[in-house]
Amino acid sequence: MAIELELLMQVLVPMAISSELAEATSALLPMPVLLLRVLLFARRRIKKSPGAFAAGDRAYKQKNRTHLLLYSEGKVSLLNVLPKNRHRSFQIRYLTAVFFPATHNHATMPTAAKVNLYLTGILSIMILLLGLSFLGAPFTLKIFGLTQISTTLFLIERLSYWLALILLWLYAVRVEKGPLLLWRQNKYPLFGNIVACCLILSALLAGSFLLQAVLRVAGHDAKSTAMTHLMDLLRNKMPLLIFTAVTAGIVEELIFRGYVQPRLEEIFRNPYVAIIVSSLLFGLLHYRYGTLIQVIGPTYIGMIFAIYYWKYRNITVIIVCHFGWDLMSLLIATR
Repeated sequence: MAIELELLMQVLVPMAISSELAEATSALLPMPVLLLRVLLFARRRIKKSPGAFAAGDRAYKQKNRTHLLLYSEGKVSLLNVLPKNRHRSFQIRYLTAVFFPATHNHATMPTAAKVNLYLTGILSIMILLLGLSFLGAPFTLKIFGLTQISTTLFLIERLSYWLALILLWLYAVRVEKGPLLLWRQNKYPLFGNIVACCLILSALLAGSFLLQAVLRVAGHDAKSTAMTHLMDLLRNKMPLLIFTAVTAGIVEELIFRGYVQPRLEEIFRNPYVAIIVSSLLFGLLHYRYGTLIQVIGPTYIGMIFAIYYWKYRNITVIIVCHFGWDLMSLLIATR
């Protein structure tokens, strides 16, 4: 699918726009296309060996109570609870489970069918968000006869993200037969949530200053033309500015932290891989702004949010932090 997407863009883009814009667009395509290839490769590997998951399920259930106890503590090798003739095969299939135990108990390991559904959902929402990000791209603006994004087109783009979230929720409920958020929401005292928000925002502020300083020294401090146009659009339009921050806080967190991150952990059986991959996906979808800081910055922000969500299982706090961070950044940039 990723190969077909790349070939389709190579054929359609030169037909719709000038050669200069086509060259600029083709330079931006490799990052998300490469990411899609990696996810599709993982899906093909699972399709080729569904028996490994089925055999793993049977082995997992042979000593269910003892196995769950040892697995949750993460101190004893899983090989101790299996018959001798199953040691080697189980060690190969679930070696990562020994060194990277899950953060909570599961009654069964995920089946191949369930993993397939998770991968399909992640691929689908990434392709959809990638397509929506092209609404503000130069070649799209040229098709509509615009030199920069208009208020109407920008509002349509923001509303389309809410539609994408609704479609993802329907997929989780109707196709996966489960909730949008796999992890149960933990509740904490109001004071604890306020302290958590302050600490997260402080980490984002310190990290952003450090990243900007490093990139400035490395000579990658160029300003984003697309971001400048966006700030001009939002200036003196407070309702639209607030709606932009609300959309980013709710939609992006429910998709990337609420939906993508827990399913990646189920797929890889490794919370650290889930944190890194979900953060990279989040950062790469900001590539349309055209500068390195607009990719590295969101990746760092996504990693802070992902670590907190994995540790504390409270998505409300990171939604509030994301909204607050974007609102503060937009107000400063448009003053």
